[in-house]
Amino acid sequence: MRKSVGLVRKNIIPILLIVMMIMASLSACSIFEFGNEEQTSSQTISAEQPASSVESASSSQQPAGSPESATVSLTEIPDWSGEASIEINNNEPEFKDTEIKDEDYEKLSAKDGQGRCGQAVACVSVESMPEGERGSIGMIKPSGWRIKKYDFIDGKYLYNRCHLIGWQLTGDNDEENLITGTRYMNTEGMLPYENKVAAYLRGSGNHVMYKVAPIYEGDEPIARGVHMQAMSVEDEGRGLSFNVYCYNVQPAVNINYETGQSEQGDMDELELADIANFAEREQIGTEFSEGSGPDEEDVQNRNSNSKSNTDETHYILNTNTKKFHYEGCHGASQIKNKNRQDFTGSREELIDKGYSPCGMCHP
Repeated sequence: MRKSVGLVRKNIIPILLIVMMIMASLSACSIFEFGNEEQTSSQTISAEQPASSVESASSSQQPAGSPESATVSLTEIPDWSGEASIEINNNEPEFKDTEIKDEDYEKLSAKDGQGRCGQAVACVSVESMPEGERGSIGMIKPSGWRIKKYDFIDGKYLYNRCHLIGWQLTGDNDEENLITGTRYMNTEGMLPYENKVAAYLRGSGNHVMYKVAPIYEGDEPIARGVHMQAMSVEDEGRGLSFNVYCYNVQPAVNINYETGQSEQGDMDELELADIANFAEREQIGTEFSEGSGPDEEDVQNRNSNSKSNTDETHYILNTNTKKFHYEGCHGASQIKNKNRQDFTGSREELIDKGYSPCGMCHP
């Protein structure tokens, strides 16, 4: 009997060991599979995060170099129809509390992987404004830069090196502050608002918050426009405030924003454009920034050559766009025959008939 019991015990021990080994093996498999499941889940989250960042950085409504700072979306911007700029958010600027200071500073975004400039923010004052002449910037080649001339463009060059924070406000010629912009955007879009800020600073002695963001479409190296905002600090915007988008277009020129290449387009676009200088109309007494707009001599010559309202002069009319030109104007030479009409009389007569002067020859 004892022998039988001993035999049973002797047989049970190996069986128990085998069972314990199987259970341990199953338990280890469960732990391994659970660990793998957690690891896979963690890897999936990590893989999603960069994808989100890339999408944000390349999205058209995000300025390059500062994806955390959302600005206006191109989907909210109507196609250009003749005005150099349009108001955003009812012209009410939007600054973060952390951006608003009452002391001078400037913050430029680092260029992105494609060499594109990003958003620029500054608090400017009379003290931040430079003295003397602007230094040379000809050696700087912003993203998308090309040299192209057209006879009908003021100064002939299609592209300018446009300061995000206007030179007349901080004197900053850093390459992170310069983008490829059309002559039209530089002088008709951005310059009038820079002049507004400069005039307010000189007249008030206060500070102004100033923010400019180039807005790109996808990976294009040339911005489709710039989003400009300003707000006077000490009086909380009562003295000066604006929120606008300036189009990076050139009337009568078709631009490829992916390559910077261009070609002459529809010359009737010259008639759509509100070329008459905004600064002359709205900012009497303000100054043009160095190297950006027409100088004082240009304006004086233009005024001395202009005719009085009652003089009889020969004009060329565009009956389609209701614009009138001097006979030698390049824009007049581009009018289609079916829309062209000669007129001899006074400027006042044409205005009374609903015509407006050409923005190129300023009749």
